[in-house]
Amino acid sequence: LSKLESLKIEGKLPDVSVLPPQWKQKLSSLKYLEIGDVDDLEFWFKDGFPSLQKVVVYGSDLKALPGSMCDLESLQHIKMMGCHKLASLPEKMKELKLDTLEIWDCPLLVERCQKETGVDWLKISHIQNLIVK
Repeated sequence: LSKLESLKIEGKLPDVSVLPPQWKQKLSSLKYLEIGDVDDLEFWFKDGFPSLQKVVVYGSDLKALPGSMCDLESLQHIKMMGCHKLASLPEKMKELKLDTLEIWDCPLLVERCQKETGVDWLKISHIQNLIVK
């Protein structure tokens, strides 16, 4: 597992608490993580993935991004697509040193991230490459 650089997780998962302790730390080389149709992202980002650079989240019923995602110091790119219930970004988003943030077909979030007028604009205004559609 320590050499794995890319991982895709999709669908409603069984009880993930049965996974062995410290399994995420064994994914020390993971750079790309794609998660689709998974609603509990807090589990996936808490205490793990020290080398993660890009995250793609799609088709989730998630209402907010987990704050633990903002603790990933190597994260450079977040892409969210088709998360129709996603309505807010974590406060710690301001501290995240992202190069790129993409928000596609997340209508509640698109409104909140409008340049200069959106409620969440100040959380993302420092990000160089912003795509909000």
